[in-house]
Parts: sequence; C-alpha cells; structure tokens
Amino acid sequence: MLIDFKGIHAEHLVPKRLGGEFRFTPANPGMPAKGKYLAAHQVFSNNGLNCAIYVRNDVNTAGICTAVHTALRLTFTHKSRGKYLLNDDPEKLSLNLGPGAVRELYRWLSDEQPRCEYEVVRAGSAPKTLKGFTLLDGQFSKMISALESSQDGTDSVDIRVGLSDDDVLHLQFYCLGLIKLLYPTFSDVAIQGLLSKHPASAPCSPPDSPISHAKPPIAPQLPQPSPKRDVEDADPSVRERCRRAIFAVGVRRWKGSRDVIEFIQDTASIEVMDTLIREGNAGDFSGWDRIASTYNRS
Repeated sequence: MLIDFKGIHAEHLVPKRLGGEFRFTPANPGMPAKGKYLAAHQVFSNNGLNCAIYVRNDVNTAGICTAVHTALRLTFTHKSRGKYLLNDDPEKLSLNLGPGAVRELYRWLSDEQPRCEYEVVRAGSAPKTLKGFTLLDGQFSKMISALESSQDGTDSVDIRVGLSDDDVLHLQFYCLGLIKLLYPTFSDVAIQGLLSKHPASAPCSPPDSPISHAKPPIAPQLPQPSPKRDVEDADPSVRERCRRAIFAVGVRRWKGSRDVIEFIQDTASIEVMDTLIREGNAGDFSGWDRIASTYNRS
C-alpha cells in the first residue's frame, strides 16, 4: 500500500477557494464522477472480495467538483464453475464503509469482538448488511459476508467469503489506511488505539451485541439452567467443548441457519447446549427449531 497520505489529503480532501466558492481537485481527472482506488487488495477464496481505499467527488453540471467522499470499499463477487466473476458478476455487491463501520470491522478482524454486523444505508437503494463471524470448525476461521435484500423483501443476494490469516492481516492494514488518509498527521499508534477496543472504556453490553446502526434482535427465551450446572458453566474448557459440539451437530445435521447456531453458542448455558446436542444426535431438532422460530420473529 504505497500511498502518500499527507500529499493526497492536502491535494484532494482539502477544498480550494476560487472566487466565491470552494472546489475540490478531482481524484480521477479523466472521469471525476467515477472516483479512484488509491490502493486495492483482492481476496480469492470460495468467492471473491476486493478491498480498496476509495475517493470519489460530487460533480455539478459545470463539471466542478463540489464535494469529496472517502471510504473503505468492499466489493463481493461470486465464484462460479471454478472462475471468479469479478466485474462480470451481475450480482456483485459493493459496500462503502466510513470510519464507524471500519472501526467495527477492525475490532472483529483483531479478535476484540466475536462478530461484526453493520447496516449500510444509501438513499434510493436497498440496505446492505456487512457481517463478520468466527467459525470454530471448517476450512476458514473467519467468514465475511454482504447481504442485500430487494425493496419488497422477496429476493436477496448473500455473498460469503472465507478469510485466511493473510487476508485478515491485509484487511486490517486497509482499515488503518482509511483513517490515516482522513487524519494523516496522527501517529500510527494513535490511530490503532482509536480503532481498538479498550476494556476500561468499553460499554457495559454483551461482547457480541450489534453496533448502533444495526437492529439488534430480541433475545429468544432459552431454557434456564439448573443450579447444579453453575460450576460447569464457569469452566471455559467445558463451555468450549459444548460450543464445538453445537457447531458440529448444527452444521452437519440441522437445516437451520448459522446465525441461530452462533446465537446458541453465545447465549445458551452448558446445560441447554448439552440437551440440544443429545437431542440432535438422536435426530430430534424440535428444541433447535423453537429457538430458530423465536429468533427469526425478533
């Protein structure tokens, strides 16, 4: 990522006064309205993901740049029959993330929170949702996805991309890079500190609660544990074994969604998870279905 942060900030993000109006120097002189990628990284996985630091201008009818916009742009595309569709994908999803969304993404990438969920709203288009979640088993340890539903809710596009450790590192650097472009005089240490979550200043909320722009679901009522399980619930090794078993049974044998599986992992007691595991291994998923039904209605 060879970006002259101070130079680009001064040239394109600071307006110049000309006569009685302020103007911006176009980031892409040849096509001012299309914007420009200052740096980009491509993830080739089960699907494709392009991550870029993006600058775009608003242009009036006279061809003058009247505003500038910056974003961390994530573009999700499908892989079909062994080929990455990239720009040829008619269902590709692009999300422009500002500093708030970048902070949530960075914290999830840095394992400071187990999940990331952010709704990207743009006037005139259907909302898009960015999600990141950690997997306990499988080919990828982290999965990032973009979801867009049609205006009437009858159709949706959901593209999920598995991330390797190298991909996670690249995305972290791009998160830092966007903030550096906006505040080039701040030190790298200061920027990293602002993006990171500090226990002393963290709000008193569950670690996996959605960020403010998302709509948090009402928690389904799970069966309550009995007092005899208090000791086991306090043992992290026992809980981790149950979480892994819930994932294995849920993914391999149940037809429900991974969101519900992760909800059970994050909120259920060991006693409840143990009951669901035994019932699932016996082919009885009525308890799982009840939780999913309540979760989906919330």
